[in-house]
Amino acid sequence: MVSFLLAAQQQQGPAAIPDQHIRDEIKTIMFGGTDTSAHTLAMCAYYLAQQPAAAERAAEEVRALLQGSG
Repeated sequence: MVSFLLAAQQQQGPAAIPDQHIRDEIKTIMFGGTDTSAHTLAMCAYYLAQQPAAAERAAEEVRALLQGSG
């Protein structure tokens, strides 16, 4: 992605795609996924707290998966 942005900047010139824009895109790529993952995990925990039966089924599945890993 970075090489694509830099190539486009070389073709179109720095005025068309400023360095700041490229830096912002890199930050989004690097750090955007962590926020999304954290939000997803938080919402899963919230919904499992609302549904005890589903939480117990999930816990049973995790225990079954981890049983052979120790």
